[in-house]
Amino acid sequence: MKEDSVLFVFYNLSKNNYWEYNRMPEDWRWTGKGFTRPFSPNKNRKKSEKNSLFENEEQFNGPIETINNMKEYLNEFFTNLKNNNKIDDFKISDFYEP
Repeated sequence: MKEDSVLFVFYNLSKNNYWEYNRMPEDWRWTGKGFTRPFSPNKNRKKSEKNSLFENEEQFNGPIETINNMKEYLNEFFTNLKNNNKIDDFKISDFYEP
């Protein structure tokens, strides 16, 4: 059985935009997106959770053997979004660290 890996992309939108992922590396899949900030404030939340640099995140899963290919794909994809003013900035991570 192949071991799956997880990648997160954290980003800030310039404005509301929509995009689709095409031609991802084989066996990689988009598994969801969300916000890095809570909907309601929580006084007990850690300081690092309150001060996230990025407001949005998307998650991808796939084989650990091709994780570098997926990182390259995501870097190119999100660089293109940034160059087209769809997002302000982004970060790719193996861990949930917005």
